[in-house]
Amino acid sequence: MTQAPRARRVTANRPITLQGEHARANGKIINISASGLLVKSPVRAREGTRLGLIFDLPTRERFIPIKTIGRVARLIEEGDHYLLGIMFENPGDDLRQAIESYIDYVESIKQNASVRRRST
Repeated sequence: MTQAPRARRVTANRPITLQGEHARANGKIINISASGLLVKSPVRAREGTRLGLIFDLPTRERFIPIKTIGRVARLIEEGDHYLLGIMFENPGDDLRQAIESYIDYVESIKQNASVRRRST
């Protein structure tokens, strides 16, 4: 049995608002892919919890505002905060395209930085 290829994932370090049924929290996106993201959160959320996700992503042209729904797939307690692995729930083409544009942007910055280091 072959596994589906993993979605491209990049480090993000972007602010995010998590909206639960009874609470709202501000967190930090650690990394992101077209299928989900890893968030550092000050509050705990159980696996299976649906959360509203509000954040924006820079691309070459502009910042893209994102408002979508995700479900907590993984929870890791780390001292005074939590890492939440969140899978996007029914991600549409617009969301996938925005994330792919962000990933392309981040990878181009890394590539340009690498070229500059080699030329100096």
